[in-house]
Amino acid sequence: MGRVKMYFKFDKFPVCVIFFSMMRRLLFIGIIIIFLSFPFGAFSSTGETGGVENIFSYGAGLRALGMGGAFTAIAGDSSLVYWNPGAMAFNQYKEISLFGLRTIADSYYVSGFYTNPTVSLGALGFGGLGVYTSGIESYDSSGAPITTEKNSYLHYQILLAYGYNFKWGLGVGSTVKIEQINLLDYTGTGASFDIGFYFNPKRPEWLSIGAVVQDVYGTGIKLGSEYEKNTRIYKLGIGTSFKLGANKRTTLTFDLDGRMFTDNYNPTKPELYYDLSFGTEVNFSDRLMFRAGYREFEPQNIFQSLPQGLSFGMGIRQWGIGIDYAVSFEDPTWQGTAELLMRLGIATGLD
Repeated sequence: MGRVKMYFKFDKFPVCVIFFSMMRRLLFIGIIIIFLSFPFGAFSSTGETGGVENIFSYGAGLRALGMGGAFTAIAGDSSLVYWNPGAMAFNQYKEISLFGLRTIADSYYVSGFYTNPTVSLGALGFGGLGVYTSGIESYDSSGAPITTEKNSYLHYQILLAYGYNFKWGLGVGSTVKIEQINLLDYTGTGASFDIGFYFNPKRPEWLSIGAVVQDVYGTGIKLGSEYEKNTRIYKLGIGTSFKLGANKRTTLTFDLDGRMFTDNYNPTKPELYYDLSFGTEVNFSDRLMFRAGYREFEPQNIFQSLPQGLSFGMGIRQWGIGIDYAVSFEDPTWQGTAELLMRLGIATGLD
């Protein structure tokens, strides 16, 4: 009879351990989230950031966008060339990923990335992002058409990244960016670079911390008589990822990012903007993933702009090929109404 009691005790014990271990981790993450959110509440923000950020601050990669752009403390994705070159240093496989979408009117937003990790020399990454719009009509100051011909707009970035990971869990990397704008008869070219850090300690191994400074230094872009300065963006993220279930084949991942930047268009009294992004992913056996996120919300107005900022996504992996899908509610100030943008992308491993 004693053996029966022992059997039932040990049969239930792992379930309790998994539950309390998960709750302990979530409590720990919750405490850090409070401290991460507190500094942002010390600053005032109007919430109106249009015209302040670079157009490519929207991001790239469907896994990241499905998680609301909360990707500073995440590893294992080729789009980290853009998000965090320090985390890219922990990529284990060669990978190519492509994605694109049609936005308003005849505008298209596309990106592609390639990462190549090495055994001992770190990881290399290459990527590009671009926005193309056709059918642009030209008018003078009185509203009269300048020409009957329609023009196009092309804005793109080329990215080259390198990251190195140390054995004790720290990854450091940098991304160099070349940017060009073509509009009418004008062409503007600029350059900038990012630095990124990623830390995944051996204990606790489920914790990860990421930090990125985008556009640490940039030349800006001059188009005709207009000059646009680079906007330096600071990001700090915290993530956690742990196994669920008796067979440990399901992975639950969370990430919270904080972001700060100043208004370059008001040099006499630059205003500090801040926001948070949160994302989660459930991964079943590395084959099926479901994602959700809430992008760039202010702590004091967390529920006021809903459903704007929400995103959902999923991914399927089979035979080294992945197909990702994501939808999100975007900013109604440039879309007319809060509507869904749908995206489809593909990624493939080369090993």
